[in-house]
Amino acid sequence: MEGGGLAFFIVLGLASLGVVIWAVVDASSRPDWAWQQSGQSKGLWIALPIVLLLLCGIVGGILAIVYLTSIRPQVMAAEGTGGPYRGGAYGGPPGGYGSPPPGPSGPYGSPPAGPSGPYDSPPAPPPPPSSGPPADPFGG
Repeated sequence: MEGGGLAFFIVLGLASLGVVIWAVVDASSRPDWAWQQSGQSKGLWIALPIVLLLLCGIVGGILAIVYLTSIRPQVMAAEGTGGPYRGGAYGGPPGGYGSPPPGPSGPYGSPPAGPSGPYDSPPAPPPPPSSGPPADPFGG
């Protein structure tokens, strides 16, 4: 084999290695829920290009290009929906956030309006001063 042919295969092998690394890093950075929503397997698209690169050389690079041009846009579209459980077949609020904390009313509803006990109400005003002798309570 000539020196030019050998150099070509070395460059092709390094390019395949670079594309596989790019594809694997990109695939592993996508969230699991986006893979599930797109109907693809994250583990498959991480492992397969690596295995094929090691066993078959540039075939791993070709598979990485297939991922980058075909599978990646599907996963990115699913990722663009904003999160798991938002819209679509899942419905409900986005996952991971939980329910909002209870407001100032507490977990059991609103507090009663106004005073609720003898110590919560303002004191009664004193009775008005009387004029004249006190009345006989027995009418006498």
